Amino acid sequence: MVAKLSVEELQNLLDAEFPHTFHRDGGYVIEEVWLGGSRVRKHFDQASLRPGGTIAGTTLMALTDIAISTTGDFGISTTTCTTSLAAKGKCTISVTFAPTQTGTRTGQLSVSDSASNSPQTSALKGTGK
Repeated sequence: MVAKLSVEELQNLLDAEFPHTFHRDGGYVIEEVWLGGSRVRKHFDQASLRPGGTIAGTTLMALTDIAISTTGDFGISTTTCTTSLAAKGKCTISVTFAPTQTGTRTGQLSVSDSASNSPQTSALKGTGK
């Protein structure tokens, strides 16, 4: 007989084994569990951004076909991301802000990849002086 965890059992396991990554308030949602796999989503937003505009988060599955873009007065200054990312891998995206006008300027960081919830986006905001 093969055992399968329920969504709640998987959440409890992730809370216990990966408290720095998976916690109930961390924007992770376990959507579905099946024999041999699960679907876990991570919502990236302003709280996910580190100083310098890097996104914090890890992935438990390999990603391919990664493409990164910005809109508005924002750009990518550097990135360690390539077109693929191994399971439990990470990469850094550094975002620059070069306002073309004064006042509030908005844009968006978008990361598209092979994940089912692609693209992942984060709103960007800065003040031009």
